[in-house]
Amino acid sequence: MFAFIADFLICFGLVQWVAAFGELRGLSVVGFLYRAGIVLGFVSFVSGVYLALAEPVALLLLWLLPAWVLAAALSVVGGVLTAWTTNPTRALMTPRPEDGYTAVDVCVSVPEIGPQVEMPATYFVPVGRPAQGGVLFVCGASDDRLAFKWRLIRELLSVGLAVLTIDPPGHGAFRSAPMTRANALKAGRAALAWLRAQPGIARVAVCGMSLGGCQAINLAAEDTQVNAVALLCTPVRLDRITRRTYIREIAALLLPRNLSLLREGSAWTLLREWRSLKRAWFGTDLYRLIEELDVLAAAGRLNGRPLLIVHGTADTAVPASNARRIANAAGSAARVMLAPQATHVSLVLFAEEMRRLADWLARHV
Repeated sequence: MFAFIADFLICFGLVQWVAAFGELRGLSVVGFLYRAGIVLGFVSFVSGVYLALAEPVALLLLWLLPAWVLAAALSVVGGVLTAWTTNPTRALMTPRPEDGYTAVDVCVSVPEIGPQVEMPATYFVPVGRPAQGGVLFVCGASDDRLAFKWRLIRELLSVGLAVLTIDPPGHGAFRSAPMTRANALKAGRAALAWLRAQPGIARVAVCGMSLGGCQAINLAAEDTQVNAVALLCTPVRLDRITRRTYIREIAALLLPRNLSLLREGSAWTLLREWRSLKRAWFGTDLYRLIEELDVLAAAGRLNGRPLLIVHGTADTAVPASNARRIANAAGSAARVMLAPQATHVSLVLFAEEMRRLADWLARHV
């Protein structure tokens, strides 16, 4: 028993050190009090080593794996308890004066779909300096305009870009029209018109994630006034999503870089955000819809305008080979940015890649 306790204390101390030095609030039993976490980790580790000196090596090795599991589990539970009220999306929507931006929910009229059809959207604007341009963001399939978007939107605001993020047809709070190719492009055109009508917005870019990327590049292909396009984990075609796909995607979240997601909150924080998403209303089957949007053809119609394609190397739903195919179709103006270990779900929360994406858009918009 003392061998197990020794192993547990050593493992628990190491996990708390990782949480403290990495500022992984979702693994810290003392929350954001990271200095206290360093002390706790040190005391636990030293106590475990002291007990281990009196135990046979064979027993210590026997109990090592169960001790690691228990230490990790207690750290995750501790992270949940200390970050229970953490809600990054709510924080994004209720900025403090020092955050340097405003956020307001708006409704964008879409007369092409119907005379009284309005699309829910949220408009973010930097405060204290004129916006350098505007970005229209389109979410992915069965996604909505705000969930998991806090990292990307904050990075765009930090480089002086205003952001209009929309619920496309059939998604989020826009349930008055189904998602079809025609409805998606009608809604996108209305959103671009609304964004261009805002004060200080002379140049615009479109940015889309997954299915939203398919819509974004089609909008740019038909609107030559779009100055740049950025795509995140966007498919050329979509292989059938199976239970195995979900299992592989979840397993990939255990890769080391994905632990950085625990800086945003606990495992429960991220799960609660995921559970807030609603199933989309598709008027066209998703697989057929992606074929109809024909990303490769749209990429060929950009006529040399800047295109950035960001993709995770651990994306099992939409493999990274899709990014290279889009770049080849677009020509020399296209650039591919691969995010090591990023999955289809985690890419949009990778700090380094979202910062580089924001810098790229600021240069071209």
